[in-house]
Amino acid sequence: MRVSTHQMFQRAISGMLEQQARLSKTQEQIATGRRVVVPADDPAAAAQIVALQRELQMTEQYQKNTDTVENRLGYEEGVLQSVTESLQRIRELTVRGNNDTLTSQDRGAIALELREQLDGLVRLANSKDLNGEYLFSGYEVHTQPFAHDGRGGFTYAGDQGQRDILVGPRTQLGASHSGAEVFMAILNGNGTFVARAADTNAGTGVIGVGSVTAPAAYVEDDYTISFVTNAAGELGYRIDGVNSGQVTPVPPADPALDAPAFVSGQSIGFAGMEVEIRGEPQPGDQFTVTPSEPEALFATVYQLASTLEQGGGQPADSARFHSDVNRLLQGLDNALGHIVDIRAEIGARLSTVDSQRNVNEDHQLRVNSLLAEVRDLDYAEAISRMNQELMTLDAAQKTYVKVQGMSLFNYI
Repeated sequence: MRVSTHQMFQRAISGMLEQQARLSKTQEQIATGRRVVVPADDPAAAAQIVALQRELQMTEQYQKNTDTVENRLGYEEGVLQSVTESLQRIRELTVRGNNDTLTSQDRGAIALELREQLDGLVRLANSKDLNGEYLFSGYEVHTQPFAHDGRGGFTYAGDQGQRDILVGPRTQLGASHSGAEVFMAILNGNGTFVARAADTNAGTGVIGVGSVTAPAAYVEDDYTISFVTNAAGELGYRIDGVNSGQVTPVPPADPALDAPAFVSGQSIGFAGMEVEIRGEPQPGDQFTVTPSEPEALFATVYQLASTLEQGGGQPADSARFHSDVNRLLQGLDNALGHIVDIRAEIGARLSTVDSQRNVNEDHQLRVNSLLAEVRDLDYAEAISRMNQELMTLDAAQKTYVKVQGMSLFNYI
């Protein structure tokens, strides 16, 4: 086979260029610290790298989400801590105002502070987070949730939504509570039923909040406890339900003749519950026992202030006053318990955030380790290879110089 001088030169130049390309590739790998710089270097590894990088990006987003949830819940917890302190102060003032030794002026001063506390509660319920979004508006984060008409009417302009955020592949946490859940969904009375004194009562009977003593026997109904004079000429009582009919005395006894005798402070049991009435009711006086209903926290405080402003006055008025304060105090305790439950739920969520953050960090470490195995360069091997490629290129260049001098023209 005939080999021309031109062919020899071309082959030598091509060999040097190929060796320079390999050397350049190795140097680029060393400079970037990556074994796979472009997908063509290792297509299978490149696909795996893309999948691992996507997994890392998702995990990083989960970590950002944990910060968002933690910050928002932490801010909400701070607001509810202030709400708790305000409710405790309101309770302290109410207990003080329930004392018969106080004058109407004393109770008026207490009512004034209660109204100031009420205004503070409404402001807290309208709190915003660091992004300027309302905490308790549900999804309507740019709508002020609560408003007061100045006459005891409180409206909620938010919705029932709760912002849920993914903090892990299978973990979703609520970053807030709606104002309806926190401030509006509080059952009045003792949480099961509400005991009230009729406004027309002429006696001094004061009814307590009552309790359910036999849940299995409890029958929900609107009951009326009416006081009558029984056959023995004593003060007795009868109990009627709107749907249950006469429950005390047990039918078919004549309630006008056989009404049980009333004993002040003695529990009156019926339909799985009991209430206690103290004082001296008069025949014709009535007390009602009705199922509990949701009542806004603000409405309870407003009613407390109004009740204290009205005060006691005559013995019958004083009895109604104490019955109302007993009922509203129980409602206030319900509100305090409800807020404590919400805060406990916030604490549980924050604990979950901490746990999930640790899980995400561990996952990031594992993914980064896998990514390093697939993508990162073995520097010792790469440097050894680069030195070898430098030597090969140097030898090729020196050989080319020698071959270039092997021309007949050099000897003519």
